[in-house]
Amino acid sequence: MMVGTREIFIKELSDNLGSKRFWLLFFIIYALGIFMTYGAVQNLGLQRTLGENVFLQLFVIGAQGLPSFLWVVIYIAPLLGFIFTFDTINREISSGTLGNVLSQPVHRDSVINAKFLAGVATIAITLVGVIFIEIGFAIRAWSTLPTFEEIGRILIFLLVSVVYLSIWVSLGLLFSVIFRREGTSALASVAVWLFFSFFIYMIASPLNSLTLLYFSPNYIFLEAAYVLLSPTVRILGPVSIEKLYGMIATPLPLDQSLLLVWSHITTLVAVTFIIFAFSYVKFMRQEIRAI
Repeated sequence: MMVGTREIFIKELSDNLGSKRFWLLFFIIYALGIFMTYGAVQNLGLQRTLGENVFLQLFVIGAQGLPSFLWVVIYIAPLLGFIFTFDTINREISSGTLGNVLSQPVHRDSVINAKFLAGVATIAITLVGVIFIEIGFAIRAWSTLPTFEEIGRILIFLLVSVVYLSIWVSLGLLFSVIFRREGTSALASVAVWLFFSFFIYMIASPLNSLTLLYFSPNYIFLEAAYVLLSPTVRILGPVSIEKLYGMIATPLPLDQSLLLVWSHITTLVAVTFIIFAFSYVKFMRQEIRAI
């Protein structure tokens, strides 16, 4: 009987959710999210009567000297993205497990597809849990419900966040296919994360180059998320006096905000598929022997 992507996906997802590394990062992200939410709820408590999209501000306002939840998604959550895939191929090759699996009636593409999808599903489950806990805590504290506009923006923000973190899942998978040693693929993943999360800003700042930042998926996601969570943002990038003149500071509807960042979302999706395509082609051509 041929084993398909579905069976391997369930097995990989079960391994991810049961691993110690998952629960460690899961606890860190949840603890940060709950602590930041508590502080943000206290800071926004007086503003909720003004109807100023406080459920959206919940994700962009920091608390007690800590950065916002959006900052955690941009700079910390990528660790959760590639930590499940940086050794998912090379570890099984070195132990002989993957060779034995492929000697069975299993399509090779089912293996890599399932590993990628399991990584994406793991981060999606984590984000959904954190965001819904934050919203539930705010509803309990404020005794009010988010508007349909806020719900729509939060759901799209969640979807875009999963797409952004999928880039790091595919990146870890790529290094796991390219490098034979788990330590090397882990170092490569961390190096890329550090470069795009921090070093690229250090390079772009002295050069005063915004264009350079658009090579960073972190910055592309930052702009997209900020527009989705801040309806009053009407324009991106440097703003001239001519552009500001006559501009009405009213919130944009959701469809207009989506039009503003549609190119950002498309870029994130394209980068994810390009990186995964390299991993797929390399894995399909790789020589793997059963032990």
